[in-house]
Amino acid sequence: MLTIDRTIRPGRVQEKAIPSESACDRMVAVLCSQYGGPQVVSVGDLPRPVPGPDEIRVRVMASPITVGDRRIRSLDFPQGMKTLGRVAMGWRRLRNPVLGTVFTGQIDAVGKNVRAWRAGDAVFGRDGRGMGCHAAYKLVNSLGAIAPIPAGLSFEGAAALPFGGLTAMHFLRSAQLRPGERLLINGASGTCGAAALQLAVAAGSPVTAVCSGRKLAWARQLGATNVVDYTASNFTQLPDQFDVIFDTVGNHCVADMLRVLKPGGRLVPQRGRQRAVVGQPASAPAARPARHCRADAAGLDGVVLLQFE
Repeated sequence: MLTIDRTIRPGRVQEKAIPSESACDRMVAVLCSQYGGPQVVSVGDLPRPVPGPDEIRVRVMASPITVGDRRIRSLDFPQGMKTLGRVAMGWRRLRNPVLGTVFTGQIDAVGKNVRAWRAGDAVFGRDGRGMGCHAAYKLVNSLGAIAPIPAGLSFEGAAALPFGGLTAMHFLRSAQLRPGERLLINGASGTCGAAALQLAVAAGSPVTAVCSGRKLAWARQLGATNVVDYTASNFTQLPDQFDVIFDTVGNHCVADMLRVLKPGGRLVPQRGRQRAVVGQPASAPAARPARHCRADAAGLDGVVLLQFE
């Protein structure tokens, strides 16, 4: 017998099957049989995992389907990285056939050495390299990137936070954004951009948000001081200059963005293809993006107030 739980994804809601309590040693999981399009994904079952001494087992209530999941499934990596991706994750197919890096749910079992958590705790977290969150149960290291869900926040709401929130936090830290510094976010209505907007405002920085016209009011609601409709204006032609530019889209060349960057400012490109800044003056160094964004419990505590609705 299966019960149905609702799992969010950007722009839509997908229903996901979760085993009832009568299921003993098996669990439902969304399986990726090989690299390819959506057709390689199917619903199947796997053995229900047993927590080790330092692990907890979470009964998953919601897990988002992110752009990262799509890229892994389709092996959509930057040029020159596909071979390394296959080596890391599996040459012909994924070693772990269960995608999903973010989970929310209730702890239903703990290992013998675990003291900080107990069965029944409502938690959320991220396991970027381990994946496996698109399943009915997920094993997590008790000292990993896991945190309690604050009162009043739903499982679905908590599931929307870690992917964009932790990524945005990483890049803003790499930019060393200081209170009062002016920040421009290109792509401010996306998952990462919307999180960066709120984090920067909370830190005391005025933000100019670049997004589509239909998202301008929402960006202002999230705290943007100024908004730019990219369908009507090119932000690289603005008369203003900024201390930090966070580019989550990658649709402008670096030389154009430098026009609106203050001397000593920082250009933070999320897209890997812009890591090398050609012709940039030494007074305006680019922050170098990392391949992986570290997730930890402290970071999760910092994103619980973000809004994505």
